[in-house]
Amino acid sequence: MAFLQIITRTFGQRPEMLKRNRASLDALTSRDWEQTIVEDTEGRGVSWANQNLQHVLATGDYVWVLDDDDVCALPELVEELREAVNKHLPPVVVMWAYHEKWGMLPDDEHWGKAPTLGKCGFSNFFIRGDVWNAERAVFANFACYAADYEFANHLWKQGYQFEWHDALAAWYPQQSNGAVEVEDAL
Repeated sequence: MAFLQIITRTFGQRPEMLKRNRASLDALTSRDWEQTIVEDTEGRGVSWANQNLQHVLATGDYVWVLDDDDVCALPELVEELREAVNKHLPPVVVMWAYHEKWGMLPDDEHWGKAPTLGKCGFSNFFIRGDVWNAERAVFANFACYAADYEFANHLWKQGYQFEWHDALAAWYPQQSNGAVEVEDAL
């Protein structure tokens, strides 16, 4: 079992994005990670991808969702995460992500507070594997674009401890709408 399982949702028709995503992960200085690809080969879109997360079993000590249009911003990410969890294995670790359009997520005003719609994304959250497995069924309720917020908010409301770790984990080079982009390009 790897320390970090990275779940990457991809829409199949975006091989260059997946290639860029994978290159950012290949640059990680620790090899104690594995990538699980969740592929939408039929163009069902982000709602399907969000609901489908309920079927993805955690195989790592921690789970991180980093979609194909996002990249890992920190080559030492695995070491940073180990540092954040080494004493008490918190259920959720929050790190920064940089969004080209919206800047830092969460922004300073929302750092250390409850998840806020539009101020967080999947790549902000590292969820302990046992917590992911215990709570992943709730994704069945999230046939919406904001499943990242909905899941984090669900964990918050369930009383799981959030650990805030000051490191930039991910970068969103562009906002993506999953299969909608493919349809627009056709």
